[in-house]
Amino acid sequence: MLAAVPYHVGEREVATLEAHFPLAEKNVVALEGGCGPGNALLLMIQSEQLTELFAAFGVKGTSAEAVANQVAHEARRYLASPAAVGEHLADQLILPLALAGEGAFTVARASAHLLTNIAVVERFLPVRFSCEATESGYLVRVSD
Repeated sequence: MLAAVPYHVGEREVATLEAHFPLAEKNVVALEGGCGPGNALLLMIQSEQLTELFAAFGVKGTSAEAVANQVAHEARRYLASPAAVGEHLADQLILPLALAGEGAFTVARASAHLLTNIAVVERFLPVRFSCEATESGYLVRVSD
């Protein structure tokens, strides 16, 4: 996705990403109008159970190839992990699990954002979470 950035930047990002992953669908979208300059590269990986989305944002002075390599690195790290969900999806699952009152998932890394979301939700809802280190990451579990 591009805004006030040359179209070839998006094409280079997609080409670099495609060197890492076969892409079922690829789109370069140029936004028109009063948008300020910037770009984002998104990679969606879909499986039977969930969809993971990986993103990187262009920064002035950073090459299109570096942006694409960042997305590829994150996606590869997730795919190599036995974790059920990625690092950025994990923190988004905390509220739905809390409302359900039970559930668990595995994640490769317990990010500060995940731990903060757990602490906030525990202050507002009558649930408790555990985040236990395992051989391959973390098991996050909720109980009421």
